[in-house]
Amino acid sequence: MKARAYGSGGPERAASAQAALAAALSTILRLFAPFLPFVTEEVWSWWQEGSIHRSAWPSSSDLTPAGGWTGAAGSDPEILDAVSTVLARVRKAKTESSVSMRAPVERVRVVDTPERVALIRAAADDLREAGSISSLDLDTGEERIEVALAEAP
Repeated sequence: MKARAYGSGGPERAASAQAALAAALSTILRLFAPFLPFVTEEVWSWWQEGSIHRSAWPSSSDLTPAGGWTGAAGSDPEILDAVSTVLARVRKAKTESSVSMRAPVERVRVVDTPERVALIRAAADDLREAGSISSLDLDTGEERIEVALAEAP
């Protein structure tokens, strides 16, 4: 995420990463505000108008189109849901195998609707990077996600 935010993948990917980081910072600051009022107020003032203590409490709907989340210009908020589902399955497989989240994944095969496959394909590079995935295969059909972890050396 850091390299992408600095523009390693081009301006569109940088804008997307920066939008995600801004949403995360906003949420974290609002959650910490009751416990660290002065610190969070100061950080909030660096990039937001008004007081953090007058802002709305964060909710999961903040990251939906209805809640005002738009991501980067021209992005599709449904990509987040599709890619998050796959990444959650990859992380679950790593947890069940008691390996690090940075452990390499040899192959992930996603079978889903054509619409969801297209959404995942749009963010395939980010998914590969986030999950340390060597090979990502996308097919249409009955929904399933198969994860094959890399063999330990």
